[in-house]
Amino acid sequence: MTHRTSAGRVWLALLIGASLSAQASGGVLSSVGVIPDPFSPNGDGSYDSTAVHYELSDTAAVIVSVADSSLAEIETLWSGWEGSGAHRHFWDGVAGTSVADDGEYAFVITVVPEAGGLEEAVARFRLDTAAPVILALEAEPARFSPDGDGVGDTLFVWGAVAGMREGDRVRVRAYDSAGSLVRVVLAPTGADSFSASWDGRNAAGSVQADGLYLLAAEAWDMAANSARASLLVDLDTAPPLLGVEYTDADEQEVRVADTLAVLNGWAYDRAGVRSVELSLDGVAWTVVGTSGADTVRWADTLACPSCTAGGPDETVTVHVRAHDGAATADGEGHVNASGTSVPPLLFPVVFDTAGPDHEASSIQGGSSVFAPGQTITVSTEWDAAGYDIEGDFSRVDSEFEPDLVQITDSGGGTYQVRYTTSAVNSFVPVTGARIVITATDGFERAASDSSLTVTIRPDAPESDPFTVDRNSFDPSAGERAAIGLDSGASKVEVFSMAGALVRTIEADEETYVEWDGRNDDGEVVASGVYFLRIQTGGDEAVRKVAVVK
Repeated sequence: MTHRTSAGRVWLALLIGASLSAQASGGVLSSVGVIPDPFSPNGDGSYDSTAVHYELSDTAAVIVSVADSSLAEIETLWSGWEGSGAHRHFWDGVAGTSVADDGEYAFVITVVPEAGGLEEAVARFRLDTAAPVILALEAEPARFSPDGDGVGDTLFVWGAVAGMREGDRVRVRAYDSAGSLVRVVLAPTGADSFSASWDGRNAAGSVQADGLYLLAAEAWDMAANSARASLLVDLDTAPPLLGVEYTDADEQEVRVADTLAVLNGWAYDRAGVRSVELSLDGVAWTVVGTSGADTVRWADTLACPSCTAGGPDETVTVHVRAHDGAATADGEGHVNASGTSVPPLLFPVVFDTAGPDHEASSIQGGSSVFAPGQTITVSTEWDAAGYDIEGDFSRVDSEFEPDLVQITDSGGGTYQVRYTTSAVNSFVPVTGARIVITATDGFERAASDSSLTVTIRPDAPESDPFTVDRNSFDPSAGERAAIGLDSGASKVEVFSMAGALVRTIEADEETYVEWDGRNDDGEVVASGVYFLRIQTGGDEAVRKVAVVK
């Protein structure tokens, strides 16, 4: 560092010599101080310069200089006359052409009042551009579970910092995965080591949601120099996530055409999955997979307890749960249970040992005689819902087009098949022509019914355009009533036996609509007989259907 004798000092010496014959007065210099102290001229915008401030009670010649710790002058900040009042002078830390080294410095203020005499004040301060150093930041356990069971409920954080002085500070804050501040965990002062704890709660006192959190430690000194360190911790109070490979994802079921089902699934938890268990009653559990990995795939075979080959379908409900690797009071980890954030997984296994079984079919409207161009509506009942139904009217209509057949699954294994015959049907007249209804299940097993016959002749009486595909249905079992309409129908109103309107169904020029047994509020209606008023412009027709539960 270069020490210099400034021109200001020479100028002041001349003033002192000229004033020796003058009468000395009382002190004019007071209130000397430095703000900020320390300061850090490192260009970060915080405390990059410091200032000496003082007050004069009278006009005086003043020199303000910067000196090192031994009071050797290194820079003159000001020399000249100043009037009475408050004064200050800034130093940006530059001595010569470069920033001065860290260390202790002093402002030296020399004052020669007009009335004579000499006064001098020294105000020491510190230049500090070195940030504290965070030597360590650790947390135990890195995965904690503030679930109140007394084990692993609290996260302990500790660290060490070098270069701390009195007044320097350390703070630890917790941030969520979105970067939002959750909690200030620790804010001590003047420490070269620190420790704290976090109970997983936010500033409002609520336990945070499961997930990864960032613990950020920051140490900064009085000159605003700072150091940062961070680590990730895992807040985990939830049991593992569970999944199964469904053969029918839409229905979320496993369906097999056998008496033996192969089950496959997975469990995932950031704390690791200790074991996966299966049960048929939710009481007795069997381990089907063990590991400490985050993701565990499991497999098991399940024999139908009461199936017979070719017999009726049997459905078994399978329960799945898993234990994670988190520390808990019972040593079992978090486990899926009723009431936990991730309950046990329940799914049906359907042993579909037989193909479709036809139960009954009928032609709606009370007549099997139709004229060309009229619509034939068939209600066909099978042993289960969800079949792929086809209607073959090729023996009835020479212009038959399979794409024009309309199929409606009314629930409970009942389906409505509608087909409008061609007006230019060359088969006419035709008597006893068979309609073939075929049902195919998901395993490509098919069965057909050809018991229905119809007659097509030009002089056939006009058929009833308004039909209901069943006399009664159970909406609680998913069944619906399909109401056949002509193209001019506008809406169907459902009335109770007491004459109260319970549901209005807009037809929108459809050829049929369905009633699911619910009122306009979405509630299933009570059992009983209901009247269906079908409005077609200025005309109307009334049909009835029974709801049974």
